[in-house]
Amino acid sequence: MTENLKSSCPHHAPKEYIYFVRIGDPSARLFKIGTTNDINRRIKEHKRYYKEDITILGLIPLTSKYTTLRVEKKMIDLWKTFEGWVYKRN
Repeated sequence: MTENLKSSCPHHAPKEYIYFVRIGDPSARLFKIGTTNDINRRIKEHKRYYKEDITILGLIPLTSKYTTLRVEKKMIDLWKTFEGWVYKRN
């Protein structure tokens, strides 16, 4: 699944990504938002840690560390307001 997440132009590939994933069963509504420079590695780490299926719900390429952290915080704050969703911290 994550093997296909490679940039078509390696010279202009983003340095950071914000990812939004669901952990486990959709009815559990557990989610994680984070930043990474290697989405394939990060998804494998989450699978190993949570021992659950990980579903990528969103992937945003970013080039600025400041922008990445700002967008990540806004996404976390937004999704925490939705009823029934639980945010998992690292």
